[in-house]
Amino acid sequence: MNPKTAIVGVGETTYSRNSGMTATEILLQASYRAVNDAGVKMSDIDGVVLPRLRTDLKINEFEFYTHANLRFRAYAGMDAGAGVVNAIELAQLALQNGQANYVLLYIGANQVSEKEKSSPRGIHQEDLYKRNCEIPFGFFPQPVYFGSIATRYSKLYGNIENQQAAIAVNTRKHAILNGNAQMTKPMTVEDYFRSPLLAEPLRLLDCCVMTDGAAAIVLTTEERAKDLARPGAAILGIAAAGLNPASPFFFTQTPDPLTTSAVQTAPIAFAQAGVTHEDIDVLEIYDSFTINVILQLEDLGFCPKGEGARFIGNGETISLDGKLPLNTHGGLLSQGYMYGMAHVIEAVKQLRGEAGLAQVKDAKISLVSGFGGWFQGTLILGGN
Repeated sequence: MNPKTAIVGVGETTYSRNSGMTATEILLQASYRAVNDAGVKMSDIDGVVLPRLRTDLKINEFEFYTHANLRFRAYAGMDAGAGVVNAIELAQLALQNGQANYVLLYIGANQVSEKEKSSPRGIHQEDLYKRNCEIPFGFFPQPVYFGSIATRYSKLYGNIENQQAAIAVNTRKHAILNGNAQMTKPMTVEDYFRSPLLAEPLRLLDCCVMTDGAAAIVLTTEERAKDLARPGAAILGIAAAGLNPASPFFFTQTPDPLTTSAVQTAPIAFAQAGVTHEDIDVLEIYDSFTINVILQLEDLGFCPKGEGARFIGNGETISLDGKLPLNTHGGLLSQGYMYGMAHVIEAVKQLRGEAGLAQVKDAKISLVSGFGGWFQGTLILGGN
């Protein structure tokens, strides 16, 4: 039987618009903080897995700077939040197969201070299909993709502006409580509706913020985790999928823009974990745009397709003391755009009881949904 695994260390830099450091420095800082949090030494790290999104610290460079003696090296095959979950999948396999004892995952960039080099939009600009067949017709940048998806959703299921506002306002409230967030100015529903339209119906406050920063986690087996000083978050269920007819590589080619690959991954992760939707205490959903939250809520199975807005209502359900607290760290919308790794870190903190003012009472099981356009990953974690 494969040994069970756990996330035992988490580390983050300050999230800001100007880190004042090189990308290599912030990635190393987050990595050392995760290793220290796990209560191990950098020399104990014998595996590194990175999400596919570009990073300025390649694995061989990490080895050079840290003198790590790695036995396992891998890059995930997915992007953004899905890539983070996919990287955790690969780390788990390495641990279960005895290819490593402690595996480190890190991600981050100076997206603002070095935006020409590190902005996520570069991924789209560099793609030949997008550059020649989408961009010339105005289908760019990312707010246009998701603005069109939100328009389609509204045409089919009704106006969702109030629910988009509720998502944005709630995540801002949570970010203010976090202590390490970019956006700390209080936001009201009125503020939301005063923000400018970027790609109708998406407003400025429907969109994630670009960030300078880095985040990292350490995984090991549950057996080794017993000897560590701090509690780990057990991986109860995990699955990642994509590139199916419902979620092709190019947004313009999808036959159903309202369906994400969560419809594939959620049943697998829930079955592995042996839990139900009612058992989830904290929900961390990749929120690059507010419409993404609604789509993933539905595809994860928390409500039927077309019922996401009704499920959110005025925001009480997803508030910190609601039935299903959502993005308790502030998410990509307000804490910072950390590719979904901060969602995993927050899920771990909640299970440890270390989320500070944003702590959910008696949190025992958390779910992370990592979205990456055509990819998606579902991760279910359990605490002690």
